[in-house]
Amino acid sequence: MTEQNYQTYTEAPAPNPAPVYTEPPVYTEPPQKKGGKGWLIALIIVLLLCCCLAIAGIYIYSRYFATGEYRFEWSMLTPLLSYL
Repeated sequence: MTEQNYQTYTEAPAPNPAPVYTEPPVYTEPPQKKGGKGWLIALIIVLLLCCCLAIAGIYIYSRYFATGEYRFEWSMLTPLLSYL
């Protein structure tokens, strides 16, 4: 047992000795803010208009159609659809 040939391990050099993590570059001027307020205001206006139309539709339906004061004739709609 004393005649065994032991070899020590030698570490191979790394192929790329550069570190994996590098710090991000430092910017001298702050990034510009995006101006998306115009779209937000337009979407709020469209949402308000849709709510107003829905409220007006519910009022007209409950005032005229649900009480029976007015009856919608579907046959009156076909000449209008023929123009499409």
